[in-house]
Formats: sequence, structure tokens, C-alpha cells
Amino acid sequence: MGVDNAELIARIGVALGLGALIGAEREWRGHPAGVGTHALVALGAAVFTLTGVLGTEDAGPGADPYRIAAQVASGIGFIGAGAIIQSRGSVKGLTTAATLWFAAAVGVATGVGALLLASCAVAATLVVLTARELIGLRPHERSSGGYVVNVDHDGRDDLGLDVAALLVEVPGIVQVETHPHEGDRWRTKIRVRDQEGLEPLLDRLRGPGARDVRVERD
Repeated sequence: MGVDNAELIARIGVALGLGALIGAEREWRGHPAGVGTHALVALGAAVFTLTGVLGTEDAGPGADPYRIAAQVASGIGFIGAGAIIQSRGSVKGLTTAATLWFAAAVGVATGVGALLLASCAVAATLVVLTARELIGLRPHERSSGGYVVNVDHDGRDDLGLDVAALLVEVPGIVQVETHPHEGDRWRTKIRVRDQEGLEPLLDRLRGPGARDVRVERD
């Protein structure tokens, strides 16, 4: 079960490279957990696994070198959970959480020396992630069935755009963004889940400060 120095370096290098490859795909898609995160997850899993292997070389017959690897599988869930965002019924980041979990699996595989398995698994994963984007429209181009309301106005006070009040009083609001637009003008973008929330929102936005209110399908 011994691992010489050359093999140890090779396993660490493969884990780092494969993890970075998965992260590059995520980063290219614009997700926050990118090359560095995935590479470190895969590398850390490989180091944990190698530690278990090397640490039990001189142990008795009852020693289990893969016990640490089993803990990696459960522990990675905390990092994956941090990649998931839930906001008003919408859940994002599940795929990134899954790729982080998978990067840990790649690290464990390389740690035990299954380099071909790890490489083939990463290749298959990249195919799946690419196919996911190619089937139908990209996520940001898909219609959610909701609406986006863009309103240009003189200032937030003119329209009473209290974000907390909007979220409480108008049903179905998913997102509110307000930022300076041109000169002294402001632009507020409000995403609404359905028609039920659109009508009371438009009633709320009718005011002396509104210069332009536009409704688009999301």
C-alpha cells in the first residue's frame, strides 16, 4: 500500500488539475465558486485521502486507510450548502454545489491512485455541464413566466420605493434593484413572479416622480 514520492506528487498534481478544470467551467459560466475553490476542494480531498493511506502503512490489520475519505464525503456538504442561495422560493447554486461535491470525489479518487477513473469522470462531467447549457436556451435566456418592471424616476423618495415595504405589501416580488441612471434620474428594476403581483405593483408605482414605466416578460 506504500506510495513513493513520484506517485504522491502525481496524484496531488492530477487532483489539482482536474479540480481546476471543473472550476474553470463554473467560472466561465459566471458562478462565484470557480477555479480556486474547486481546485482546493479536490486537492484537499486528495490530501486527506493520502494522509489516511500513509498514516496506516505501519498500523495493524484492523486499520482502515479510507476512513478519512469517508469523512470528506460528508464534510464537503457544508461547503456545498454555502454555494446554494434561496430567495423567495427561488433556489440557485445547486449545480455548483454538486460540482464541489464531485470535485471532492475526484480528490478522493486521485488520492487512492485511481487516476484514470478520476480523469474519465471529469470528462463525463464536463460533457454533462456543457449539454445542460446546449439543451434549449441558456438559463438567463429562459422565460420564467414572470415580469420585469423597469421604472425611471427622479428619486426613490418620489415613488416611495421602500424595498422592505414592497416585499411585504406586493405579492410575488422576486428582486428589486435601484441605481443611478442618467444625470439626476434613477432606474429601478423589479422582478415579479406572476400577474397577481404585477397589477398591485403598477398601482404602487404610479406617482408624480415616474418618468417611464416599462413591463417586459422575464
